[in-house]
Amino acid sequence: MKKAKNNKACTHPIEEVIYPNSPLEEVVCEVRFPGNLEVECRRHEYHNLVKPQYPLIYVPHLKEGATVALTPYRFESLDQSKGFMIALNSFAYFERKYQGYINFKKEVLGLTSLFSQTYSIEKLTRFGWRYINAIPFEREDGLLPLNRFFNFQLKFIPSMPDSHTNIGLEVITRMGSGTITTRLHSGKRSDNGQEVFILDLDFALTEELNMSKLKDYISESHNCARTFFEELISDDYRSYLKGEQI
Repeated sequence: MKKAKNNKACTHPIEEVIYPNSPLEEVVCEVRFPGNLEVECRRHEYHNLVKPQYPLIYVPHLKEGATVALTPYRFESLDQSKGFMIALNSFAYFERKYQGYINFKKEVLGLTSLFSQTYSIEKLTRFGWRYINAIPFEREDGLLPLNRFFNFQLKFIPSMPDSHTNIGLEVITRMGSGTITTRLHSGKRSDNGQEVFILDLDFALTEELNMSKLKDYISESHNCARTFFEELISDDYRSYLKGEQI
């Protein structure tokens, strides 16, 4: 029996909108593939092809229990606004200063096409599209102002009051042809101590994937993740993102 798919949120293209007050900290697109020793042994060949745009090299800092070959090397532009990561079984492109879907998609397709040609990669095991947002907030009487930013109520029982002092949750939802993992937690910035909501949306496809269909995966992932974000945030917060009000 086939799994039911919720395609409602992913069927129509999403209008390209770049908010002046965007909370985006990072956007990441990742492809995973069966382990390929050529990637590990000939990493320099690919980097030589794109070194003018991404000259900075960062070797991985291994954590206890980590596998060397599966921990990616990172390569970045001189201003550190964008870059890519390579490991034995993965390639990921990221932007810290997001310039919009059209430009991001163009760079992803160019880099992954060159990568797949260099190492003859066709079959994929996972495709991921991730938005990481940091939303500054001020507490109200010591409580989190969730309803000012989001269209949901956090109630496990009917009598539960909306008086939350901290939040840390993770929910995985089937959406379109894949799943979207929503992570939301409250915390503080390390540089200035400003309290923020970290909203991490991670859309993933895992079934019968091929590098030749990357455009389709990018389109669905972007549509699903952007629709999810737009329906999750409140109208007042969206107005702020547009620069219409404080």
